[in-house]
Amino acid sequence: QVVCSQRESHQTHVEAMASPDASLPSAEVSRSARVVVASTAAMKIGALRRAVDDGCFGGAGALVEGVKAPSGINEQPWGHEETIFGAMNRLAAAKEMAPGADLYVAIENGIFEVATSPEPRCFDLAWVVVEADP
Repeated sequence: QVVCSQRESHQTHVEAMASPDASLPSAEVSRSARVVVASTAAMKIGALRRAVDDGCFGGAGALVEGVKAPSGINEQPWGHEETIFGAMNRLAAAKEMAPGADLYVAIENGIFEVATSPEPRCFDLAWVVVEADP
């Protein structure tokens, strides 16, 4: 099962991922569970580690590790379609690079134009894709 949740990136990823209204899968991980983040960015790995330790996915203390998973898109994605495509590519690559994990997470930031008054503005937002191993 794959679940996507859009969050504003000006919040820390920890706040976004640990918020009670986030759309996260119902999968629970145990202390011995393995969570793979499709990134080697310390902020993203740390955010997942904190979210898991704070009780997201039901398993404080799970092993959280990162892999350098390519997005296959532009360095700075524009719009929902390209950003989601990048997150899904990262997720697929992470699954190939680190098979057998209990949970996979990919986070992709993109630029989005929003109709604001008096003129449109651009915002940096993130898509988070989570997949639990059945």
